Amino acid sequence: MAISKTKSMDALLSLTADAYYKSGLVHDGVFKSNPTFAALKAKGTKQQGGVQIQVNLRYGKNTTVDSISKYGLIDTAPQDGIEPAFYSWATYAGSISIDKLSEQQNMGKPQIQKLVREQVEGLISTYSERMNEDLWDIEYTIAGPVTGNGGKNLISIPLLINGYPTNAADVGGIDQSAKTYWQNKAANSATETTTTYFALSQEMRHMYNNCMKGYGGSPDMIIANQGAYEAYETGMDTKVRYQADDTATAGFESIKFKGARMFWDEHVPDAEGDGTNGYNWDHASYSDVTGGSMYFINTKFLDLVTMQGMDFAPEGFQKMPNQLARTCLYGFAGQLVSSNRRKLGVLWGINSALTS
Repeated sequence: MAISKTKSMDALLSLTADAYYKSGLVHDGVFKSNPTFAALKAKGTKQQGGVQIQVNLRYGKNTTVDSISKYGLIDTAPQDGIEPAFYSWATYAGSISIDKLSEQQNMGKPQIQKLVREQVEGLISTYSERMNEDLWDIEYTIAGPVTGNGGKNLISIPLLINGYPTNAADVGGIDQSAKTYWQNKAANSATETTTTYFALSQEMRHMYNNCMKGYGGSPDMIIANQGAYEAYETGMDTKVRYQADDTATAGFESIKFKGARMFWDEHVPDAEGDGTNGYNWDHASYSDVTGGSMYFINTKFLDLVTMQGMDFAPEGFQKMPNQLARTCLYGFAGQLVSSNRRKLGVLWGINSALTS
């Protein structure tokens, strides 16, 4: 009788967790809880399998294209100009547990469902906070081609869009110091010394246009830290405020700069730092830094890839052998990848105390 009751409770808990997963509660909860992930989610995530993620990069032109006479010969020479970048998977795991006493205090299907949902929502909050912190981690971008936590974390945006691209670690297995086509755009803002809104808009326009060069269009997203965002926003208050009219960052305020929606994320780091490495949002020196950062992103060339079958799916509740509790595991495997870093840029050293 006790075994049957245990199996019934395992089934009820597991079915409840599975129903919440299928409803999108976990996946959408993680990816819509902060503006950066919300924007990447709105663009659409890609799913695939495999040992590694392969992204083909086109770095050369097709030399067969030419004007010809009526009976001119067409060049059919084989073309190179494509090189693969390889990205490793980043795996995250978490769990929720229901203790025996809580089970007894919440007998009945509605109460159990509510109990599981409360646990799931706590998991979502923690997952989201941790992954967004890792997504903006800058303090491992100089020392070597690894991410935080011994290389286990997601590749961060500051690793793909580095403030010092000529000195930064390799990304995707490609030596960017030797292959300049694999370097992102980066610039120190002149506004750190000139202190005017006009200077800031000039620097932003220049970075925007630099990222627009070549095939693939212009940046469609600019993500800043709070100080840099407010510097631009304040300057617009004296002229015209352009509110973004899309739903990519629904629930988060965003404004327009040229063709890009612009918003701020509390975890955006200082890309300048001490001149050799940036500072994360929680670094002791972060509050002493006067220069803000803006990341210019063309989302055509920045993808969040997730592993098929490991997209926060619950593994089912199981009774713990040494505890009066049942636990359900949740796993995620994915990676942030780029196919063309030349279309991505960062402007740093922005003075937030600007004048008109």
